[in-house]
Amino acid sequence: DFYCLLTRDGSIDWRWRTGADLLGAPVSDERHVYFVALDNILRSLTLKSGGQEWKALLPLRPTAGPVKAGDTLIVTGVGPPLRAYAAKDGKPAGDIPADADLAAPPHFLQDGARGLPMLIVVTQDIAKGSTVSAITRLIEPDLAPMGPLPGVAPVAVVLQPKP
Repeated sequence: DFYCLLTRDGSIDWRWRTGADLLGAPVSDERHVYFVALDNILRSLTLKSGGQEWKALLPLRPTAGPVKAGDTLIVTGVGPPLRAYAAKDGKPAGDIPADADLAAPPHFLQDGARGLPMLIVVTQDIAKGSTVSAITRLIEPDLAPMGPLPGVAPVAVVLQPKP
């Protein structure tokens, strides 16, 4: 079972019956709490009442609690990749590739210098050893060749040598 306790006296505010044992610590934001259990389900409950907002079946056996990275929840399994889900509705939000098995749960932090979110992932490969990766968003668009601008006539400039 999952319990919400009141901070003033430790009494139970609400309780949610889970389908299996919970894994790792839950994460929360201003309105919701998110957790995974050994029934391979990621759940979102409202903090106020404990009512279930949504649940997402996981295509993996989770190995730790979810990590909240902005508006995304990251769930890890025994092997790569890391799975991302939208916090608002539990819909899949893509995968984060990893080149080896996870050696520790991922860690999220906000890069203070640039203000970008950063996910720290530690992997372990028996042949290559351990790798620490910092994954962040690009702030610059991809470079692409620029075509001619519409309505602009090309101008030819002829340089004459000085006498």
